[in-house]
Amino acid sequence: MSQRQAGYGGVWIKLPAGTFHRHQICAGLPMFWKKNELSGVLIAVNQDLVIPWVPFDRVRAIYDELEALDLATKTRSADDF
Repeated sequence: MSQRQAGYGGVWIKLPAGTFHRHQICAGLPMFWKKNELSGVLIAVNQDLVIPWVPFDRVRAIYDELEALDLATKTRSADDF
């Protein structure tokens, strides 16, 4: 999802009914955030997660890592960015 700032967007992580699993929370996401030097995460009203300030040139790599954690949903191709 695009942001007002040129070259940046937000990555939306859909969580069915706000469901997380232990391996995603404890091991996966903390290492994911540190490795990608992401600024943080927002919790949306519908209990999904939003990662703001993602440079468009890193969307594909971030999608691939989220897919490895079983947190990626194909609604738009990461190649669209």
